Amino acid sequence: DALVAEIFPREVEAARDISFVYAVRAEVMPGQEVQGFNSFELSTPGPVERIERIEIIDASGESLLDHTFAVQNAVTEGEGDVRITSITDGGFSVRFSPLIQADDTVLKIHFVSRIFAYSNDFSGRGAVEGTDAFQWIKSGEAAFLDEDDAAFDSGVTVLSSGVSSTGLIGGFTLDNPVLTPNGDGANDLLGLTFEVLTVLGADIRIAAFDVSGRRVATIFDHHGDSGPYAGDKYAGLNWDGRGDDGGLLPPGLYIVRLEVEGDARSSTAARSLGIA
Repeated sequence: DALVAEIFPREVEAARDISFVYAVRAEVMPGQEVQGFNSFELSTPGPVERIERIEIIDASGESLLDHTFAVQNAVTEGEGDVRITSITDGGFSVRFSPLIQADDTVLKIHFVSRIFAYSNDFSGRGAVEGTDAFQWIKSGEAAFLDEDDAAFDSGVTVLSSGVSSTGLIGGFTLDNPVLTPNGDGANDLLGLTFEVLTVLGADIRIAAFDVSGRRVATIFDHHGDSGPYAGDKYAGLNWDGRGDDGGLLPPGLYIVRLEVEGDARSSTAARSLGIA
């Protein structure tokens, strides 16, 4: 009749690895025959670091399943009826056994993710693997998840109030303090990673400047939303040390500056870099 879901914790720090538990409780009216579900798809506001464990608990509190994944950040094979079946930047799905079809049976999914905006919804749906049958969750009180899990406050929205009073940049790192673009295969490319917080539609620019303050290279120019940015998804964040004229920059000390400009405010961060 319904799948009632909640997540905990529901107020967290931004741009930090947070261990979440997502609980889904089946509501089944007496005397009804239901198909049940053996798969669950969870939509997340950003990439998930890892999916650690799933549990199934019956109405009496007895554990029907408690499985820790051996591989926690990719689709799993060879783990029998319990496995991660998909994982993307916007969510993941898991398959499990036994089939959930009894009233007040609870599915718990433990995973680690990061939050980059003030309000973040975690919707989901149960499904029968191999068919088109599915059912969306409704937000509510699913289970007791922690001593701070107040039943009246249960739901699938996670808040990060701190992002409204901080800058737009959660972190900015260079994978090496020295770039040596000489073709020897070591440090020929500079990998840049950063996180953008609490904006929808920001102008994101990274440029290199010499010690006199003159811009010598435009590394990255992108219009995007909040979330993590790295070279595995954005090729422009793997810089080869070439300037705006197409030639390799001469050896020396440079400043790499990240600027994120939203509608109402902007933030900058800078890191020093040596080219040898």
